[in-house]
Amino acid sequence: MKKGLIVLGATAILLAGILAPTTGFAAERVGSNNPQINNASTASSFVLLRVGESSYLSWAPKLSVISGHDIVSVDSLGKVYAKKTGTATVGAYEYNGKLIKTYSILVM
Repeated sequence: MKKGLIVLGATAILLAGILAPTTGFAAERVGSNNPQINNASTASSFVLLRVGESSYLSWAPKLSVISGHDIVSVDSLGKVYAKKTGTATVGAYEYNGKLIKTYSILVM
């Protein structure tokens, strides 16, 4: 019985990974007035959107555009809007301001 539950759980996790709109990958962003994203504990994801589309990215208390302000915008509920073709980086932050995840967004 326990083996069946473990296999079922692993299958569900694999399916969630396949069906999820984001795929994990490593990214590094270096800029003078942007937070460093080279912390090993910071997770990264890749998101693909078409111009005019939007997507909820995170449950984090705050999302902010790190780069590509003219490419995407973010509202207070964590929804990202694709404004024009290009690439952007969005950061997800804890209440204390600590960067916990970055999203590299490609808008087509």
